Amino acid sequence: MAQGGGSTNPSALARFDREVIAQTGAKWVIMLLGINDATGGTSAEDIIAAMQQVAIRARSQQLKLFIGTITPNGTASAAVQAQRAVVNEWIRTTREIDGYVEFDIPLRDPNNPLQIRDDLQSGDQLNPNDAGYQVMGNAVNLGILR
Repeated sequence: MAQGGGSTNPSALARFDREVIAQTGAKWVIMLLGINDATGGTSAEDIIAAMQQVAIRARSQQLKLFIGTITPNGTASAAVQAQRAVVNEWIRTTREIDGYVEFDIPLRDPNNPLQIRDDLQSGDQLNPNDAGYQVMGNAVNLGILR
């Protein structure tokens, strides 16, 4: 996401033009990213700055941008959990995007909000399973796509 991407994948900024702007007829973008960046050492401030850059690019193309809150990562350090909380607070409160999709809360284990519910995760406490992805899909209010 941020300049280096925080992982072995190219950053979202590097991919945005090809994967989003180049798509004919696109009107809306729902973006979910940031946990790999935070785990890879990217600061919350740099993740937010990259999201702000994506918002500027989306707006310049008349695309509506909705960002998904970062989902729990039960194996993350306290520092990564703190960064995730800062980024999620920004996502939920910023006026720089057209809105957000709440993915964090529906996946959370109510007894341990830093983890994905056992019945919704793939076994690694990071990635949802099919039921988790269904919960995420149900979290998208289709009314935003108007």
